[in-house]
Amino acid sequence: MISISFTPAATIGIALLLLAILSIIKKHLLTCALLIGLIFYTHTGIALLSLLLIFLAWISRIIHTRQFIKLLLSTLFISLPWSIHIIKSMSEISWQNSAQMPIRFYPVIIALLFIGLAKALKNITKYKIFILLIATLIPMGILYPFRLLSSQGMVGFIILSGIGLDSLYTAAGNRLNKISSLRHYIPFLTFILLSYLVIFAPSINLHKKNMHIEISDSHLTAMFEGKEGLPENITSTGIYDDDLFQKLSSYIDRYSNKNDFIWSNYRYITGMLWCEAQRPSLSHMLLEINPKDKRLNLSNASLLIIINKPKDEFKKIYKKVKSIFSVVGTFKKEETDIYILKNKNTHTRQMLKPINPLIYTPYLFIMVFAYITVVGLSVKHKSY
Repeated sequence: MISISFTPAATIGIALLLLAILSIIKKHLLTCALLIGLIFYTHTGIALLSLLLIFLAWISRIIHTRQFIKLLLSTLFISLPWSIHIIKSMSEISWQNSAQMPIRFYPVIIALLFIGLAKALKNITKYKIFILLIATLIPMGILYPFRLLSSQGMVGFIILSGIGLDSLYTAAGNRLNKISSLRHYIPFLTFILLSYLVIFAPSINLHKKNMHIEISDSHLTAMFEGKEGLPENITSTGIYDDDLFQKLSSYIDRYSNKNDFIWSNYRYITGMLWCEAQRPSLSHMLLEINPKDKRLNLSNASLLIIINKPKDEFKKIYKKVKSIFSVVGTFKKEETDIYILKNKNTHTRQMLKPINPLIYTPYLFIMVFAYITVVGLSVKHKSY
């Protein structure tokens, strides 16, 4: 749930990586190159891990040297425009580790993981690629333990857990079939087990050296219980509420023009409102990527949206900008105060101009559609 809601780029990248693995298994290496090339345009970190997977597949002789070279060169060629952009931007950005979220261990999945690993090692030829997938994702845990153990990185563990569950079901079925009185209850017992895994999903949560056990920690039960389900490092509760989103958009339409910049102390809000209201933003959305020059001149913004979290955050910001900005709106959302500040300088939009995109959205959709078509056609041919 956290993966889908807060890190969709990484989640899409992982989904494309799984399709790339399927392409390797089926020997559709051109399709694999197209998919991994596309990962570069969704999440660069996952793309680099995908290149590591290709390397490990070559070392373990899943693909031959000639196939590896062609696959690597094809992938790099497809990713070349984005790679050039990243290299050109390196002088203007700095990288830093983002805030760490709580780690969740799912004991049932971990138990099935070891059963699946034992089966995979017995039939290493058949399951080698999945073991390599886990090895590929391990570097993710060096910087982001929560992502490896509780988020996108779990996909490798879940695959082996599925193998373990299949092995356990087969073994249990063979034994129960010998007991005529229990034979008819096998589907029911399987349903109970899967219900426990999917519906309740028990977990052990570690956060700030504190540990607690959750009997039910799935997204499904959270929805029924009315839990917000937000990670602890995201404090702006209800920030994804449609009413709030529309209200903020109306303020932007009323108090700013098309090329006027907006800013918020909560970076995700600016990203969403930038898409909705078509206003350029002074905020950067990614926690890891920051401008090298961290001196932010808020006077270039036409509108400030301040979420008063943590408490007194508004006072700190307003103290610095009160000579330039005036409060034009304030309201409360789920016990959180939200302030709208407008720049007193009516010529703000002339001080800083947004850069036009390299590719406009309609053309981008046409390119994506064409790309997907090429991927679909390549599936029909075993390349290399």
